[in-house]
Amino acid sequence: MGIKAVQIQDKRVGSSFLQRAMDSHPDILSLDELFITTYNDPDRKKSGIKPWKIMYDEKKWMMGEYINWIYKHSNNVIFKIMYNQCEKLDMVDYLVASRNANIIHLMRRNHAERVISQIKEQGEDVALKISDYELILLIEKSIKDQNEFRRRLSNTYGKYLELWYEDIVGKREKIDGISHTYIRKDVNKLICDFFGIDDIPMYTKSGKKDSSTRKKILSRPSLVEEFKRRGWDFISV
Repeated sequence: MGIKAVQIQDKRVGSSFLQRAMDSHPDILSLDELFITTYNDPDRKKSGIKPWKIMYDEKKWMMGEYINWIYKHSNNVIFKIMYNQCEKLDMVDYLVASRNANIIHLMRRNHAERVISQIKEQGEDVALKISDYELILLIEKSIKDQNEFRRRLSNTYGKYLELWYEDIVGKREKIDGISHTYIRKDVNKLICDFFGIDDIPMYTKSGKKDSSTRKKILSRPSLVEEFKRRGWDFISV
């Protein structure tokens, strides 16, 4: 019969890594963000899977009709949606109550890393100008939002699997000169058990990431001291 699922998370918690890695499994169709307005990704165009906004405009499909259409594409299919999209579309109650909405909830323990990664999207100059106070407020909000979604999503009618970014990244190796990063073996088995499929190693192709901005921010003595005062141990340079 297959598993119909949703991958839910905040921004910058490794969601693309997990989504692409799951899609490498021959028995899983793992889709990127569908509740967006763009249709520029070549893979999305090739698959013929259009974002909800387009299908709403073309066919006047309501959210439930669209999700059911997505779930007809494969026996085991999962699509990605972010916290802010859930809030904007008021989707949490719908997903929790749905018999189709088995949920993989991806989280991150290191909220400082997550927040700085999100700030970096606005440019290095903007990221480096953020004050300790502003950063602390954003980290506190990140913790609060994740805990709230964890509380609400765990009540789902369907299957619920919690994953932490810090736990999912496994070995890295180069194949034909291209870097491959695998999901850790124990987590790989959890995901395969969730879908009820063979435990085949899942991976994504990855490039080198620049961490200079993160190091500059997290090396501030004042910020390090504030983290120590609060008992936060997830600062790493």
